[in-house]
Amino acid sequence: YVMYGLPLSLTYNTTNSLLDATKGVRLMCSLAPYTGEFSGPFSVLRSRLDAHAFLSLASEERLLLALRGAFGAEAGATAAQVPPSVRFYSGGGGSVRGYAYQSLGPRDADKKALGGNVLTETSAELRWKITPEWGVVAFLDGGTVVDEPLKNPNMDMRWGAGIGVRYYTAIGTVRFDLATPLNPRDDDEPVQFYISI
Repeated sequence: YVMYGLPLSLTYNTTNSLLDATKGVRLMCSLAPYTGEFSGPFSVLRSRLDAHAFLSLASEERLLLALRGAFGAEAGATAAQVPPSVRFYSGGGGSVRGYAYQSLGPRDADKKALGGNVLTETSAELRWKITPEWGVVAFLDGGTVVDEPLKNPNMDMRWGAGIGVRYYTAIGTVRFDLATPLNPRDDDEPVQFYISI
């Protein structure tokens, strides 16, 4: 396929750290018009809004509530009319823990993720920093991807919950998470394990 685009983004950030924020908010908005040739000519406008908030619940910022939400939508073409790299995906360590990577949303007969044109994600994470290097977390994630803009995304929301360990380094946090799906599909594994930085 051939695709041309002009991605634009805007960020508002009041957090106290890019790598290990303990207070403040971060908003990221992106807008990208694309045009090109896939199964036929297409033109689509892809937009996404990500929001993060960090609230300290105890002195010395050792107990923290981290909230995250994301919403994305495409206008001008259906998901099938645009290349897979332009579609939205959800599931996995960076979005909805408890589910396999990019497994949520529409799937084909072989249960392979197809992606969609509307994305909804939310997450709440309670973080307790035991020492300057180590911490533990408990979290609840939710999200979905749909390929019909007028469909109610809440009907397909998948939820996952779990616990994790954090190791704080000078170059970022190493995360070890164990999660389970709360409303699994027939083929979802009962437990997922994630390691990320």
